Amino acid sequence: MAQYEQHLFISAKDTLPYRLLKPEAKIEGPFPLVLFLHGAGERGRDNVKHTQYIDKLFLDSSNRQQFPCYVVAPQCPPEVKWTDMKWKETSHRQSTEATWPIKRAKQLVDSLVHTLNVDTSRIYVTGLSMGGYGTFDFCARYADIVAAAVPVCGGYDVSKTADMQSVSFRIYHGAKDLVVPVANSQKMVAAMREQKMKVQYIELPEVKHDAWLNAYKSSELLEWLFSIRKK
Repeated sequence: MAQYEQHLFISAKDTLPYRLLKPEAKIEGPFPLVLFLHGAGERGRDNVKHTQYIDKLFLDSSNRQQFPCYVVAPQCPPEVKWTDMKWKETSHRQSTEATWPIKRAKQLVDSLVHTLNVDTSRIYVTGLSMGGYGTFDFCARYADIVAAAVPVCGGYDVSKTADMQSVSFRIYHGAKDLVVPVANSQKMVAAMREQKMKVQYIELPEVKHDAWLNAYKSSELLEWLFSIRKK
């Protein structure tokens, strides 16, 4: 079975552990790159547990053949978050500056673009719960490099959707989510549609705070994601 490489992204001030999955060597590139931002429960420094909800999708041998790509999954330390937002609230405001983990995630993507055979027209970001917030935040701040994004049970500052106009979105949320209110995704979708953005919304009627089990279970997600290119 395919294995992630374990690495550390070290800066002068901090260190971000990350896992990297590469395409099979016999397949020719360039390849898409997927940035995955995990949830609050997977924070830590073990550099292992934070990919558990995407492993089935990206390690599947058929998907690796049909949808070869790089997957980079940084691990947020336990004392910080991808964004400084309170998840249970239904109104949010973007902070002036990105958190250091999001800044390092962007620098990490930039470094991989320079060292790997990345198709820069197909850089994507997805994340769940805390990582759903992080996905929106990454797109709001760095929309120039992102072709498409899949935030799962997240939320964000609805006034910042204009900053994400060049990104195509597919958003998932469980209607019975008691951790992150479904209104957070609903408000983002409404704001995006007002901006005439490309957005798909999948609200799962009987699902609580585990919409990622639905979002990441099918290769159809990869088919949609990898069909989108940055102009």
